Amino acid sequence: MSDHLKPRVATEQPEPTGSLLISFREDCDLGAPAAKLEQIMGRAPARSSDYRMHVMDLAETLHNDGAAVFDEFRLAVVDPGVCGFETNMFEGIAEDTDVVSVRPEYRMEASNLLLRMVGLRRQNDGGWGYDTPEMEEPEPQPAPQPQPEPTPENPSRPTTWGLRAVMADRSGFGGAGVKVAILDTGLDFEHPDYAGRAIISESFVSGETAQDGQGHGTHVAGTAVGLRMPRADLNAPRYGVAPDADLFVGKVLGDNGSGREGDILAGILWALQNECDIISMSLGRRPIPGDATGDYDRVGRIALEQGSLIIAAAGNESNRSFGRIAPVGAPANARAVLAVAALDEAFDIADFSNGGLEADGGAIDIAAPGVDIFSAIPGGDYARFAGTSMAAPHVAGVAALLAQSNPSLRGQALWDALTAGARRLELPARDIGAGLAQAPVDVGVV
Repeated sequence: MSDHLKPRVATEQPEPTGSLLISFREDCDLGAPAAKLEQIMGRAPARSSDYRMHVMDLAETLHNDGAAVFDEFRLAVVDPGVCGFETNMFEGIAEDTDVVSVRPEYRMEASNLLLRMVGLRRQNDGGWGYDTPEMEEPEPQPAPQPQPEPTPENPSRPTTWGLRAVMADRSGFGGAGVKVAILDTGLDFEHPDYAGRAIISESFVSGETAQDGQGHGTHVAGTAVGLRMPRADLNAPRYGVAPDADLFVGKVLGDNGSGREGDILAGILWALQNECDIISMSLGRRPIPGDATGDYDRVGRIALEQGSLIIAAAGNESNRSFGRIAPVGAPANARAVLAVAALDEAFDIADFSNGGLEADGGAIDIAAPGVDIFSAIPGGDYARFAGTSMAAPHVAGVAALLAQSNPSLRGQALWDALTAGARRLELPARDIGAGLAQAPVDVGVV
């Protein structure tokens, strides 16, 4: 397994970028944040309302202008050092009546949501073998057997356990006409499974294209909206929940698996500007006080009002075998963001999956398969990963199937349909919320 696919150890506290994230009152005048910052800095900040978000390179913008204002969210990222100011000079604006909070901007991570990765490689004998250097050797598993091509008389096809668990293999829907945005490390556009597919993409990481140089984003995208039919030449199973959905790829995390909150906000705004119905984010950071009702709650509510649903991974910092349950990480812990926990193949809560702890913030809303998940990785290959990063795109795919099944299911209505239709399990709501996400199933589809 290549170095860029090795998991990184999560830190106990989120890592600050050195910039500040300033939140203004939601009902303040559209131009008030920019006007206040211009008053302090002596120069006009960049504003998202001046151009579509794909134009903005946050790092370059901060270097040139000192601040970037997300007008639609009434949020701003400020680099005090660019203007020669001390951080506390900006913290002083918290006394302004239009300012809600001033806090450090933090980094978000994909890699710390990736608990265990097992590379899967095609062997000379036509079967599959595991490549797991420096990791615990998994239990041996039989290689997938050749499968007949589906025919009208024999419609069955090999699928992953995750698709079977969420009933995607029994659904007559594929997500056609539904826009799904994957905000992650990008996508391997050269992977054979995406050949000929129309994909809208943008990178918000300075100096990097939307091509996935890390692996996480390709795996996540594959789970949500990957290939419908298995590749007969590789005996690969179907692994995409909503293979007919329109795919939007926003690179908000770099090839090192890390990104700044401003880049994530830019990616969300880009997805909303493109009228994406579903925004899937398998990324996060450790929670801080105020997260549940703070910046991402605001963004999530704005998305719901525009008919878009943000879905996020709950995080993997728990160690349930030793009695440790970690709180849901951000942005999943925001009340207006759908938080997804991970289940194993026995439909038990994954040992690493974070839980909804009232004292520490956000709740778990729903659960999905997140252990031993087969999907695509860069280089035309496949791998089995584990993490709530893998559970979230299962839910995003199910949401796309529901959205296709009923055009009225958008925003809050789609959230309600997901939770109302979830399969109840004999597990605490603290761990799995409403239960296991379930796809809409047409009568007669088997």
